[in-house]
Amino acid sequence: MHTGMKIFITLAAICNLFSISSATIGSASFFEHHTSTACFGDASQGPDVVAVSPAVFNAKDVCGKQMGVTCVGGAKCKSTKKIMVKIVNVCPPDICPRDDDISLSKEAFTKIADINAEEVQVDVTF
Repeated sequence: MHTGMKIFITLAAICNLFSISSATIGSASFFEHHTSTACFGDASQGPDVVAVSPAVFNAKDVCGKQMGVTCVGGAKCKSTKKIMVKIVNVCPPDICPRDDDISLSKEAFTKIADINAEEVQVDVTF
């Protein structure tokens, strides 16, 4: 294989890695009670789950996928450590008006933020 082709393949592989994972800053709120989800109905998916904006939900293409969430909201954060949550639902537009907004389960929210904050800025990684 020619050196030029090896370099091209290597660069293409590196670019592909960066396109798989993207981070955005958004807001996170929380919900207190398990409800029926768009992805899994009444079947519980554990305590660390999330509902994403309608734009991200994109016709259930994200159901069951993991998402990394890091609190970047300053004093409202209990931890700046990334947690992993499972996408189980679509967030209503009035709760998640922007594409980067999410609603975490109360259990997941309290791992990263003070529950009295009600909403924090988060870095979200898909």
